[in-house]
Amino acid sequence: MKNIYLLSLLIFCSCSRTIVFGVYASKKTHYSIAINKDSTYSYTFQPSEYRYSYSTGYWAKKSKNEIILTSKFNSVKPVISVREYYSNIPQDSMNLEVKASFSENLKHLHQVNLFLDGKLFTTLENKLTAEIKVPVPKKDIFFRILLDKSITIASQDTLQTEAYEIKKSTIKKLVVDFEVKDEYFNYRIIDREVAIFKGHFLFFDTLKLKRVKILKL
Repeated sequence: MKNIYLLSLLIFCSCSRTIVFGVYASKKTHYSIAINKDSTYSYTFQPSEYRYSYSTGYWAKKSKNEIILTSKFNSVKPVISVREYYSNIPQDSMNLEVKASFSENLKHLHQVNLFLDGKLFTTLENKLTAEIKVPVPKKDIFFRILLDKSITIASQDTLQTEAYEIKKSTIKKLVVDFEVKDEYFNYRIIDREVAIFKGHFLFFDTLKLKRVKILKL
């Protein structure tokens, strides 16, 4: 039994040494990825000062020279905070006050779509604050934020806030606040992506749609 345990340990250690921990980067492809001993990674991609994306998460072995990367977050949703005001009787409609806070770079590059019960109700284009009358939703309310598709600073152009569940039909007013930061649009979601190790890493380039070589620093 002891011999089997030692053999298993030797095999594990041998495999572990295949992946060399550290920082890998490429000036040519503008990628950088750190593979850490604690099974975490951090990744950046910045081909110019106007375009940037990043990711953090976990890696796991797939084979002797392959690892699987999974980002810490599978979605990025701005958190909304609310204040509710109620009447004594059920309401067909309510006043909705929206107070959106955007990073300076995004203030004139966005539109906010309002969804009631999963359906688009209206668009609040380039408005940081708005007060409108809306039907009382039966289920929930959320917002979808869109960047101008011609803007190339972000790795994604759409974000969706958390959904807020309407608890009572007697609601007469709802005040909603949420904040949108630049980095929300720049987080790259990586879903079980395979990176191949050959003394360097072969990492998938989402722009060129092929693997690129990233050398160890």
